[in-house]
Amino acid sequence: MSIEANKALALRFLDDMSARGAATFADFSLITEDFEWWAQSLGVYDASAMVKRMGEVGKIFAGQGKRTIKGVTAEGDRVVVEYTGDTPLTNGKRYQNTYLSLFVIRDGRVATVREYCDTGYARDTLRA
Repeated sequence: MSIEANKALALRFLDDMSARGAATFADFSLITEDFEWWAQSLGVYDASAMVKRMGEVGKIFAGQGKRTIKGVTAEGDRVVVEYTGDTPLTNGKRYQNTYLSLFVIRDGRVATVREYCDTGYARDTLRA
């Protein structure tokens, strides 16, 4: 795939995750069968573990969040997306974090995502 196609795929993955949540991780037209998601301070999740994780986290969100893309950079099969997220929570607060996600694209699908964010803020804000 071209670099522009890889960028488009990474952005489509993020849009799909916002729109469909856990269903994104069961869509093997979008991700590889050996897909892995690494989250800073949480470790590695395969697709089935991400379905479970998204279900758990989804319980504290009060609606769909808004993502603002700050930049997209790509080289070869790697795409880096910097963005902010703003999601309402069931406790009345908002979850507003900044992310940097590295996508590895293989055979036209997302093989790996490595997500970096403010984990202290995430822990404190998302705590029940």
